[in-house]
Amino acid sequence: MGSLSESLIAELRETFDLIDKNGSGTISKKDLETLFRGLGVSISSDEIDRIIKEVDSNNDGKIDFEDFVKIMAKQKKEENNEDIKKAFDVFDKDGNGKITAAELKITMQTLGEELNNEEIDEMIQEADLDGDGEINYKEFERMMKK
Repeated sequence: MGSLSESLIAELRETFDLIDKNGSGTISKKDLETLFRGLGVSISSDEIDRIIKEVDSNNDGKIDFEDFVKIMAKQKKEENNEDIKKAFDVFDKDGNGKITAAELKITMQTLGEELNNEEIDEMIQEADLDGDGEINYKEFERMMKK
């Protein structure tokens, strides 16, 4: 099931089995809505319909375990992307879409990391794919997903 660890798949199986109270091997849209709300994820009924349509491999409108794993993996990926964007915004002090050496140094100091200019330059060079001396969002995202 893709790049998910065995332990995560086992956790998902346990969760799925708890939701699938009658043991039918499928869960309903309502069950999925309840799960998301229980996890603190604010999601509309239309969004749930869209998600189900995207992953429902046999087009029966029901969510089997394989569909459930796809949904949870997608949700986890979206959360990770949101976290990366928030982190980028912390570094991008002036909001111009690029992290300069000065912004990187200030943020690292705020985080308790005293780095010299050489160390900052090394960090920039490692992430800076286009060679402009700054880190744009795509470069930051790539670095965070390494």
